[in-house]
Amino acid sequence: MSADTTTPSPSWKEKTADYRVSALAKIPEAWRLPEKYSHLLADPTSSKSVLHVPGECEILTPAELKITEEYTAISLAAALAKRELNAVDVTTAFCKRAAVAQQLTNCLTETMFDIAAERAKWLDGYLEKEGKVVGPLHGVPISLKVCQKPLSPI
Repeated sequence: MSADTTTPSPSWKEKTADYRVSALAKIPEAWRLPEKYSHLLADPTSSKSVLHVPGECEILTPAELKITEEYTAISLAAALAKRELNAVDVTTAFCKRAAVAQQLTNCLTETMFDIAAERAKWLDGYLEKEGKVVGPLHGVPISLKVCQKPLSPI
């Protein structure tokens, strides 16, 4: 009789830890929270507010804070269409803010910062060349939550 040489499957805790490491690796180093915020990351069940962090962590510039705090989707789309803002700057601002939120709350299942940056660059080029926006949400960052299997009716 031979000994069992199969490796046991990792536990959910090990899988979660591995996923968090890979998720953090997708965040550019310049967008990583300074060490002084580590106390906010220690307890995932904490009820401490982290709403102040984007404004004080110095990852977002004052212009990026304005983009992410002072515009609605409608006013942002209008500013992009009028070329008061460009898609690259808007996308960078929202990606940075999402990176901060992810580090504090693990709120994202997937980040696509590089794809968003490429699309924003293309959108800016299109607007420059064609003189018109691609659609009503031209350059407005959006986030989608996709359900892999249909929900059953209530």
